[in-house]
Amino acid sequence: MPAASDSKFPVKISDPQGCGRFTGRVIRNVDPGAPTPAWMKERLERAGQRAISALVDVTNYVMLELGRPLHVYDLDKLAGGIDVRLGRKGERVKLLNEMTVDVDESVLCITDRSGPIGLGGIMAATRPRPIPRHGTSCSSRRSSTRRRSPGARAATTLRAMRHIASSAAWTSTTTSPASSARPG
Repeated sequence: MPAASDSKFPVKISDPQGCGRFTGRVIRNVDPGAPTPAWMKERLERAGQRAISALVDVTNYVMLELGRPLHVYDLDKLAGGIDVRLGRKGERVKLLNEMTVDVDESVLCITDRSGPIGLGGIMAATRPRPIPRHGTSCSSRRSSTRRRSPGARAATTLRAMRHIASSAAWTSTTTSPASSARPG
């Protein structure tokens, strides 16, 4: 699906060894109250995932199908751009499973200006809430190696999100420049 606008969200990779590519897509006019289809809830439950909301469930479904971490953020609640970096001594993060963990210098973190918003490839934080309430979100994907073409991954993600945002205005993808430095 072509981009509907030139909107972009800043993404930076400070640790290209841990994350060779981090891609995001800004999605507008999302219905955060859209129900998750029953077939998707059932497949997620069989895979050991609990249904949370349509936006979170779609990202979990696509992650399980592609074997790639995927997450959705409420852009209105992010503090500045996203940076993928190693943790810093003294940082703590409360994860979606309600566990609070100490982050150390060996842990890859997805961050904004306020600190970690998730552990790279593991789990997102409870802050910012991953459930957009205002209809604007950013879908993101991190990978350390390439297996499928970016176009194939994007097509799968777009197909899975159509029932949530059939009238959404899709905007352009932001990929960190560090991804172009990795061998393909």
